[in-house]
Amino acid sequence: MPDLLTLTLELATRPASEMQLAVDGCAYEGIRFFALAEVEDTPDTRVRLYELVREGVIDDPSNDGTFMDPEEFSDRLFEPFYWRWAECQFLAAVGDEWVGLTNLQLPASGAQFGVTVVKRAFRRRGIARVLKLQALQYLHDRGTVSVTTRNDPRNTAVLRLNRGLGFEEAY
Repeated sequence: MPDLLTLTLELATRPASEMQLAVDGCAYEGIRFFALAEVEDTPDTRVRLYELVREGVIDDPSNDGTFMDPEEFSDRLFEPFYWRWAECQFLAAVGDEWVGLTNLQLPASGAQFGVTVVKRAFRRRGIARVLKLQALQYLHDRGTVSVTTRNDPRNTAVLRLNRGLGFEEAY
């Protein structure tokens, strides 16, 4: 497995107006964007999030095609990584179906992206870009200076997305 690339973005380089324009541009497709904090913590919420994260992890080139079961996800990941920062877990939905997610974490060491996923049937519509831009806007509004993300270099679609947003390799 190749080493993961660490990419960094200085938030001052992203104009806030670009972020809002991207969100507005997806509205015509009937895609709704929201934060995890806008929904209640229910078993259905956990299942929907599990399904998104599972698809993203399994589709990552570094994955061997396996992922934990829903109970383990709920115990090990939902509380400490998703619900803990529910206000900055950005989701996309078409009707009642959750179709995209970008995971942002805010540990003391600095802001970092986790998984970004769009369900296969909804890819190539700009959803991942809008989700990341919402997260970047959230960070910008909080006064965060920079954010990092890690990419498997074989995941060319996400790498292209991150570079297009201004992320650069950290050395």
